[in-house]
Amino acid sequence: MIIKLFKLILVYWFMGIFDFFRNIGKEKETKKAPMEKVSLAEIDKWIDSKNEEIGDGESKLFSLIKEKINILERSIENKLNILNEFDINSRKSEDRIKSVVEESRKKYVEKVTHFMMELENLRNGGIEKMIGDINRIFIDFNKKSYMSYEKATFLIGKEMSDVKEEIKSFSKDVVNIFNENKDITDLQKTINNIKLKLKQKEESESDMGWVGKTISFLKNEVIQRTSESDMIKKEIENVKKSTEYLENLSRIKKINSLKEELMRDFVNLGQTINFKALSNFYHIFDDKMKTVKIHKDKFQTSYEKDNGETIINLLNNASLNNESISDKVKHINEKRVMILALEDEKVEDKVSELDFEITKIVNKINELKTSIEKEEKKFDKLNSINKEILNDIRKEFVNIGVDFLF
Repeated sequence: MIIKLFKLILVYWFMGIFDFFRNIGKEKETKKAPMEKVSLAEIDKWIDSKNEEIGDGESKLFSLIKEKINILERSIENKLNILNEFDINSRKSEDRIKSVVEESRKKYVEKVTHFMMELENLRNGGIEKMIGDINRIFIDFNKKSYMSYEKATFLIGKEMSDVKEEIKSFSKDVVNIFNENKDITDLQKTINNIKLKLKQKEESESDMGWVGKTISFLKNEVIQRTSESDMIKKEIENVKKSTEYLENLSRIKKINSLKEELMRDFVNLGQTINFKALSNFYHIFDDKMKTVKIHKDKFQTSYEKDNGETIINLLNNASLNNESISDKVKHINEKRVMILALEDEKVEDKVSELDFEITKIVNKINELKTSIEKEEKKFDKLNSINKEILNDIRKEFVNIGVDFLF
């Protein structure tokens, strides 16, 4: 009874101890190491620091692999000696087959020797290059030694297999070494990706800088052109207040008024002339009839071509001219002389010229504004790309447990 009770106490005691250690484990799990933080300003310094860590890790990794190569070298040398000493003639087989096996054994030994030489010449050029070189060495060896191995094993079994298994074991050891040091490889890949993204960011920001300068230049151009337009508008206002401009404006109004009166006078004169009687008089003369018809259809234009000389002659020859027509003709000619005199006095309209200059400037400003909109869209796109790059960098840092601040 006492023994059973003692055992029970021991069981509960050990369970308590286990619970204690289990709780310690849980406490350790809950107490996570603080997350490393890196800001954009510190990123170059952080990369340099990690490159040093990677360099140290690569050196240790290379030393481990070199150590495995040295072990393999001693073991392979021993096994190749055994393979070379194997007496093929001890096997019962045709001479032709023995000859093929002998030749295959020599070739296989050569390939293994070359394989070992390649491994011995391995240099520390970084993890990625190291992995690439070892892969290349193994692939090259497997491809070139496969046939000789298969043929030699026809008579030589264990000795050939021992060499192959030794190389296979070395291959597994190398894979394990790389797997155990995967954090170095991952960190190297992450840094390479970050450096690539930083290069892209640098190019994006450079492009943004150029686009920003272009936008600034275009905006200054708009300001200058707007200033030019404002100055011309002030000049127009000053011109419009000048005596010369006001007199010229009055002159233009008088000319326009006289021209309107002249149009009415021509209509009145055309209606006064008896074109029917004129046509009856000249109906037998084709050329005269044609002239009469033209004057009837386009009286003012025809009259102004020769100052009414043709129509007056036609009327006089047909005895159809009268005092009323003569007075109207005289009145028309006087107004035409007045209009010509006023037009001779009329000066060039400077306001129209200045308005035309403003129109050209406004068109140029609109072109500049269109260019600014295009450049601003380009800037926004580059800015979005830059933000995406920073997010990509942040994701790379998250993969290695680092908080990137930007």
